[in-house]
Amino acid sequence: MGLRARTLWAGGLLLALLLGGAYAGMGMFLGRHFASLEDAQTLRDGLLAQKGIEREVTELAGKVPDWADWDDAYEFMKERDSTFIRANLDTTVLTGMRLREILFMDVHGGVVAGLSQYDGRRIPEHPGLTRWLSDPQVLKTILRDEGLQGWFVDGNTPLLVVSKPIRKTSRAGEPRGILTFVRAYGPEEIRRMESVFPFGISIRGLLDVPFRAKDGWELTSRGDTLRAENWIRGLNGRTLGIEVDSPRRFDGQKRMLMLWLAVAFGVAALVFGASGVVLLERLVLTRLFHLEQDVAGIASGSSLRIHVSGNDEIARLGHNIDQMVESLRRATGELRRTRDVSERAERAKTRLLASVSHEMRTPLNGILGLADLLRRSTHLSEEDRENVDMVAEAGSQLLLTVNTLLDHSRLETGDLELVETDFSLEEIVGHALVDIMAMAHRKGLQVHAEFDPNLPSHVRGDPDRVRQLLRNLLDNAVKFTNMGEIRLRAVRQPHDGSLSFEVADTGIGIESSRLQAIFRPFEQAGADTFFAFGGVGLGLSISRLLAECMGGRIDVQSTPGKGSLFTVQIRLSVGPASAPFIAASHWQGLRGHRVVVADSSAQRRSILARILRHVGIEVHEVATVSEFEAQEFPGAGVFWGLDESSPPGSIRICPRDGHEKDASQSNLFAPFLPSDVLRHSCHLLRVPQRVGLLIPNAVLRTLVGGILRKVGHETVILEQQPSMNRPLDVVVVDVREGDDGLDDTIASLRNGHPSAEIVTLVGTFQSAPGLSGCHRVKRPVDAAALLWEVEGWGRESRALN
Repeated sequence: MGLRARTLWAGGLLLALLLGGAYAGMGMFLGRHFASLEDAQTLRDGLLAQKGIEREVTELAGKVPDWADWDDAYEFMKERDSTFIRANLDTTVLTGMRLREILFMDVHGGVVAGLSQYDGRRIPEHPGLTRWLSDPQVLKTILRDEGLQGWFVDGNTPLLVVSKPIRKTSRAGEPRGILTFVRAYGPEEIRRMESVFPFGISIRGLLDVPFRAKDGWELTSRGDTLRAENWIRGLNGRTLGIEVDSPRRFDGQKRMLMLWLAVAFGVAALVFGASGVVLLERLVLTRLFHLEQDVAGIASGSSLRIHVSGNDEIARLGHNIDQMVESLRRATGELRRTRDVSERAERAKTRLLASVSHEMRTPLNGILGLADLLRRSTHLSEEDRENVDMVAEAGSQLLLTVNTLLDHSRLETGDLELVETDFSLEEIVGHALVDIMAMAHRKGLQVHAEFDPNLPSHVRGDPDRVRQLLRNLLDNAVKFTNMGEIRLRAVRQPHDGSLSFEVADTGIGIESSRLQAIFRPFEQAGADTFFAFGGVGLGLSISRLLAECMGGRIDVQSTPGKGSLFTVQIRLSVGPASAPFIAASHWQGLRGHRVVVADSSAQRRSILARILRHVGIEVHEVATVSEFEAQEFPGAGVFWGLDESSPPGSIRICPRDGHEKDASQSNLFAPFLPSDVLRHSCHLLRVPQRVGLLIPNAVLRTLVGGILRKVGHETVILEQQPSMNRPLDVVVVDVREGDDGLDDTIASLRNGHPSAEIVTLVGTFQSAPGLSGCHRVKRPVDAAALLWEVEGWGRESRALN
């Protein structure tokens, strides 16, 4: 979206917000004004209702004297002639006067006669009212004041009560009784009053509310109506509530006024918007558009100047851009000349580095080769051998420095390409550990390696660069650690599948202010680090660049004086033939065996035990000789790492020093690689078996028999002993191409030795026959592969000793 469109949208939005705010404010003002008008109208309705109620009292009070001054009524009260009642009073009288009851009482409060509107019963309808009227104080008030009128609260229905003393028409003599008219204001009376007023009225007795005078009417909102409420004191001291529901009469006017306001604001928005667009287009946007075209022409090279007329800000902006472009032209020319000089210097540096690399690495390789030959000589004294070792180490360090400089140069120029291939992750990690063990051994450092069992055994990537990355981190850890330990931990991140390597040390540590600086070229942890530890400060810089090339990153945490933790994550895809790093299913024959790990190092003991337990071996850990001798571990193999001589038949745990022989079956070197540990476990837990050989070729039979007998197995040549009493554990059969009787031979062996496993020897390019349940070993025969299948470490053991 261009500037013009954005400006128009922003201006329209701002105008809409301003007009919308004004409209909302006007609406709020009008709403409050109409609300005050509706409140005033509701209060007027309440006052009208109150006057109507007062008129009801006055109207009923005007009818009672006609009856009270009636001579016949006086005579009736004097004689108590019931014939008078029957002749003069019936329910039509009550209906015509809208009365609920008429009561005749004597001056002492006794009810002489009464008439109720309901079914003509001549009993009081409201006994509470009757009891109140018979109260001496109330009788005294009626007789003294010539009557009593007002509201009586009896239940939820208010009663209008008017009482007068009964006298002669001449008002001579003492009163003979009291006449009381009672009018009930139920739903019918309320509807009659509402027909007079344009609002709803509710009158109800509040029995549980003690009377208290109000300052005026109280207003509450009830949806589309407003309610006004007031209280009246009843004759008996109870509270009478008056409620008036008045409709909102100004909603129509308010909606109409808001509609006209909306139309007015809309018209104003259109007028002001159109005027603003025209002015903005002429004064700003058109000139900015021309300015944009001129700048684009300068950028493409088709124009050299900016042409904007006027003397305002836009014109001055164009003039400043002209000056900036001219300055950039001059600076670009200078930079181009400087770049040419730098490129020539870079090419010269590259040629120099290549020449120096060739001239230095060739004699260094010769020096290292000769030093290795001298180290193998038997005529050197111990002192000379140490000197040769020092020469070899110094040459290795110098060669490493040269290679580091070249690698950093190629990484910075982008000439270093990653060569991806499938490789064993354990093998690369093992090589990186071997590279630093000689220096770690001389410094007396312990090196431990821990591996996540879920790591893939084979990954795809550049093995040399992965090894170089790990070697740099381990080199740094050993270089800056004088005592303590180095720990390498390899795990697989569960969220994205990337590989993570952690290298921790107990060295000098790094100040927090230098944690990022150490990844820059030729930077070290401190100013005096170079003089104390040496190095050129490129290892971590190269490590960071390598990690980024492999889609990862490197982080560091450190505490001065306590050590550092470097964590590198790289993305390597899983190889097609990969399996879990420690596949328990591949070592099923080890499950259930018992092993004792006797080592004074708790760290080595714990790492070794975790590897063994992962494949199902029962492990007992002991730390001292006395602890080992005080317990009985029948039938258990022993990994022995104590300083004393190891018991016969055990595997001795030895720290690597960089010169160990990997072929040794009785020594397990730390830090441990899982495959080494499990292979030594097979050697330690080997169970002697009786193996039958059905191999017609004498040379091949001699080779296979020698391999098996060398590790303690008993061999039986089946051609020489076709029948035997003792059963066989395994039968090795040589399978040749075109052997038609092989199926019958295998069936016969299984009938004669039903518990024996069948191992077949097949050619490398020979199509394997369809023999179910047979285990295969490729020819030429590899000793490790043969022992693996014969001893059955890849399947469940039939018997555990």
